Amino acid sequence: MERSKLLVVDDDAIVLRKLSALLAPHYEVTMASDAETAQQRIEENCPDLLLLDIEMPGSSGYDLCRQLKRDKPTIPVVFISSHDTLDHRLEAYDAGGQDFVLKTIDAAELIAKVGAVLEVDRRRKELAHAKQSAETTALSIMTSLGEVGVAMEALRRCCQANTAKELAEIAIHTSTEWGLDANVQIRGSGVPLSWGRSGPASPLEVSIIEKSMLAGRMFQFRDRLAINYQWASLLVKNMPIQDEDRAGRMRDHLAIVVEGVNARAETLDAQDRTRQRGAAIIKAAQKVEQAISQFEESYRRQRGATNERLFSLINKIESEFVFLGLTEGQERVITDTVRLAVEDTIAMFDRGLNVEASLHSILEELRSVSRM
Repeated sequence: MERSKLLVVDDDAIVLRKLSALLAPHYEVTMASDAETAQQRIEENCPDLLLLDIEMPGSSGYDLCRQLKRDKPTIPVVFISSHDTLDHRLEAYDAGGQDFVLKTIDAAELIAKVGAVLEVDRRRKELAHAKQSAETTALSIMTSLGEVGVAMEALRRCCQANTAKELAEIAIHTSTEWGLDANVQIRGSGVPLSWGRSGPASPLEVSIIEKSMLAGRMFQFRDRLAINYQWASLLVKNMPIQDEDRAGRMRDHLAIVVEGVNARAETLDAQDRTRQRGAAIIKAAQKVEQAISQFEESYRRQRGATNERLFSLINKIESEFVFLGLTEGQERVITDTVRLAVEDTIAMFDRGLNVEASLHSILEELRSVSRM
């Protein structure tokens, strides 16, 4: 274990050697005989503790301690003195000292006091470090919560987006809120939409996005980050790589947002294809309706013409009976046979009405599907 460093300051050379001899087996000891030399030693090799005489020529121990507390307030100071009065102790405390010992102290007590002050200082530093770590963690959590809030708002807005451009603007706006410069591409059954902070992405940016898709779901090169899904890709141009913690959070948040954009883009594409199919069905239904109307018109004309010709044939046959020399029974048989054939023919046409009704039913179903 590395030994603690002590600086012993006293204008009495005998006292210096005595204290150094007592402390050297336990600590790394440096000596100074006045305040000026002590300041130089502190600058050259900052000690873990200062053992400081009160009465010295020039600046006193009190003066040196006050200056030290202004420049390097974390170094603990233990005063040593030949005077054990309340005034001396109060002055030492007011100057910023941690303890006060007499020069007549025995070795064991001196070592114990120095060790106790060093232990308190070590624990103080640990607590300060833990406090700073806790503050940093709390700040990081608060920052992360704010970032998560931005991501949640982006996902909420994605659910309400109705066009690819709206989705692109959400992705760009969210990236900008996190201080990131990004481009996004939304894909679908039509032409991909590539968008950036200032509008349409440049051809080079589009080519980078398309090339990065070959590198997988997430690809990073220096401060560039590409996130790819089937229907959406995001290219970030200024990832905070100097801050690993923030860069990691940004990767996680961006992946969530792009996944939400991708899901909505897929839904919008499906809706668009459904609308296209509906339009195609409506168009087909209109053509079917037109064909049915033409069929009905043609059917009615043909039925009427057929009826007219058949009844004309019956009348002609009956008018020719007088020249055939047939009996009334024979004439009746022929007439009944012809009339029966005419009735069958008309019935055949009437059955065509069922086909017409079926076609109308099919047309109505097509219309119903197109409205779904």
